[in-house]
Amino acid sequence: EVEILKWVEFIDFWLMGGYVESTGDIHDRCLTMEIDCIPKAIIDFDALYQREAESNEEFIKLYEVLEGSANVEVVSSQIRACVLESVYDWNALHQGGRPNPDLTVEYRFTIGQHDIMLTRLKSLRNKYDGTDNGSDSTSTPTRSPNPKLVSILNNYILRNEGERLVEVTNVLLRNMVEDLFGNENCDGLLAGTELMVCSYMEIVDNHDVILSESTDDFPFPYEEYLKERADLVRFYMNSNGSSTWSQNSGWMGKGDHCNWFGVSCTVEHRVHSIVLPNNNVA
Repeated sequence: EVEILKWVEFIDFWLMGGYVESTGDIHDRCLTMEIDCIPKAIIDFDALYQREAESNEEFIKLYEVLEGSANVEVVSSQIRACVLESVYDWNALHQGGRPNPDLTVEYRFTIGQHDIMLTRLKSLRNKYDGTDNGSDSTSTPTRSPNPKLVSILNNYILRNEGERLVEVTNVLLRNMVEDLFGNENCDGLLAGTELMVCSYMEIVDNHDVILSESTDDFPFPYEEYLKERADLVRFYMNSNGSSTWSQNSGWMGKGDHCNWFGVSCTVEHRVHSIVLPNNNVA
């Protein structure tokens, strides 16, 4: 979370002329040392790693800025393609190919980390597409719309959403099913009610809450939430809720079970109580 916040502050710093979020002022060096705290180009780092130098817009922008800078020596244009090719093949310099579900655990983000990134990315995008005009403070520099940055952020958001869905489907739900039912795909040992509960729980489209990022100020308890959801589904099936209950609004739907009839939850999304008066619950 600290890293993504620093990344946001870094972008704000340059696009707002050296504005420092923590102090609410323009950085002294931008005011007193004649440093031009205005970006010369906005580059999509992921798009920079492409083999063809002639069609690599990010690479072209980078060397055009360097060529136009005083006291900066750049290599001859004839060898630039060779340099780019060498860098591309040097895998230790970059982690190409994201999103990649085959990444080892230490290189994959958790769902909670994806939530933080998506929330920050969308907030940052809204700053620079004109949706969010910022605070009313007269000391905060005006943010001008920046279509190039917005385009890059939208691409990041799409990729992050794709990676998050992989984590939800291939990690969160699979681990949950295996922990609760002893089998990661509901086959084999299960039968009767347990098979029906497992079959409901393993389908990602049955759980709206986990399909989109949490915007809470605290980590969403995904594992505990799903375990309690499985308990509610089991209770409903064992008591023949579909045929005997007089009121079963929401139950077995894809919406948040905290909104199912009779269910109350805490602000942390944990089940607090189930009250089903006069509902033919056996």
